[in-house]
Parts: sequence; structure tokens; C-alpha cells
Amino acid sequence: MFLGLGFQAERIFGKAYLRIDNEKIAIKTGVFEKLQEIAWNEINSIEYNSNCFIIKRKNGADYKIRLSNLEYSSIQEIKDIVDRISKSKNIVSTIS
Repeated sequence: MFLGLGFQAERIFGKAYLRIDNEKIAIKTGVFEKLQEIAWNEINSIEYNSNCFIIKRKNGADYKIRLSNLEYSSIQEIKDIVDRISKSKNIVSTIS
């Protein structure tokens, strides 16, 4: 995709991005979307509801990671990975 100025949008705004490991969850669902990122050590509990992870931080604040721009199969894989890691870290999770 090119902007009218001859620059690729990906170079200016960044590509879609996904990183879920033992340190953090980091998801950028599209070129024009903001990076959504949270460290596991900040999470008290996590649930999934309507294309969105709802995360309760240890400080009591809620944090949402939206997945609505992703394909169904990708969402299912992300849910599985997040559920497995959260259980291994003894984080309360309600992901189905």
C-alpha cells in the first residue's frame, strides 16, 4: 500500500505485529492500529469476550486487547497460547 507521497504505509506506521511469550503480550492488529502491549507480571487475571482480552492489572486497572481485525483461526491460536501461558504463571484466566 502506498500513500500519495510515494512512501509505503508500513514504513511510516509499522506492520501488523504479534508477540506472545513468557515476558509479555504484544499485538498490533494492522498497519494503522496502535501496539497493544502488557507484561505478564502486571496481570492479575485475564478473560476473553467478543474478540477482546479483558485484563485486570495488579493495580486494579482494566486493560483491553482487541483482536477484531484478525482472522478467526488466528484468534483461536492466540487464545490457546494466552490461556496456556496464563495457567503456567498461575494467572486466573477465563478463556474459552
